[in-house]
Amino acid sequence: MIKARLFASTPIFLSLISALVAYYFKLNQHINFYLLLLLSILSILANGIAFQYQRITLTIARCLKATIGYNFVSIPQIQILLTAPIMVPLLIIESIIYGLVIGCLFRVSSLYAFLLMLIKYIATTFMPLPTPYKLLFRLIKTELEKSFTKYWHPHYIPLLAELFFIVHSMPHNRYFEDWAERKYGYNILFIR
Repeated sequence: MIKARLFASTPIFLSLISALVAYYFKLNQHINFYLLLLLSILSILANGIAFQYQRITLTIARCLKATIGYNFVSIPQIQILLTAPIMVPLLIIESIIYGLVIGCLFRVSSLYAFLLMLIKYIATTFMPLPTPYKLLFRLIKTELEKSFTKYWHPHYIPLLAELFFIVHSMPHNRYFEDWAERKYGYNILFIR
């Protein structure tokens, strides 16, 4: 569990370090405005994709807990099981780019940096960003198939079989949460 918490805080540290590097070495003098705008848009899109991936794995984990209700496995463990290795470099690159952009904007004006932080929060939380749901579900399916060979133990067989059933019966579009709420009830949002 400590390993998962350290992994979750790594992008924050990388963003802070790259922002300090960009601020200290005055990278805003070498990067023009259009490149900063492009990098910030790419950062927001990559963060939106990672956020949606996390929402999908959280919904699948809550569906599993509502179905089986095992106490020996937690929701973060299920999310770690379903997380594809490609998400790690995506988050690392996104956090470094975001830190560089924030450092350059903070060198110009702190208002610009805080405005970008606000836009990133609003965009990833409330705005519908173009998200490749079919690709994200394909990544989840491949991780689930890998876990069948890795965790072939009598305790994990019902868990993996139910995960496989949930992933294959879930719609692979933006309505996956609506499907989970209809199938497992409104209280699925409160499963921990």
